[in-house]
Amino acid sequence: MAGFQQFFQDFGQAAVDSKQYGVGIDQKVSSNLFGGAEFINRKLTVPVPFFFSDGTVEFQDQEEKIKKGRAYLYWTPVSWAAVSAEYFRDRTSGEYLDDSFTSLTTHRVPLGLNFYHPTGVVIKVGTTYIDQHGEFKTDPTGFNDTVEPGKTRFWIWDASVGYRLPRRHGMFTIGAENLSDRDFRLFDVEALAPLHHLPKYQPARFVYAKLTLTF
Repeated sequence: MAGFQQFFQDFGQAAVDSKQYGVGIDQKVSSNLFGGAEFINRKLTVPVPFFFSDGTVEFQDQEEKIKKGRAYLYWTPVSWAAVSAEYFRDRTSGEYLDDSFTSLTTHRVPLGLNFYHPTGVVIKVGTTYIDQHGEFKTDPTGFNDTVEPGKTRFWIWDASVGYRLPRRHGMFTIGAENLSDRDFRLFDVEALAPLHHLPKYQPARFVYAKLTLTF
């Protein structure tokens, strides 16, 4: 299982029975070209409580399926530049899901180009294509099971400039995410976990400065 994600924050339910299967391959094509792919299949059985008017509680098992795929290609044509291309596919479906959807499929294609100068300056430029579609519930309260299809497609651009401190003591970086200030609607499944994650993609331009120190 080395190299596979083995720790998950599911949707807050206790006593979840989870089975996971994964397969992956990493290949060094040449001295400056690397590639690989992996696939993960998870099946969850979740005991969901149902409360009755007489005060009794009954647990019923509901199932959820999560399938994740990833492929990547890294190329370093020269010592001062690196090119990356990746593909991610995430699909979630089943009986026990968030009140917002019944199935969700997300495709992501991040592309990156990095430059490294001997003085310690690092320049990174990247773009990501995102395609998401699913069946979304029209009633977020959960009392109405009506669903309707929804989808979104868009590109976003990121860029950053960094300076590596002498003797590898850290790095100072200034960057921007979603450079074009693109507004979009995207459902982030990871935000449903008990330990809420920050959104992976911001629906507005985000400018930041970061200092990382290493001793």
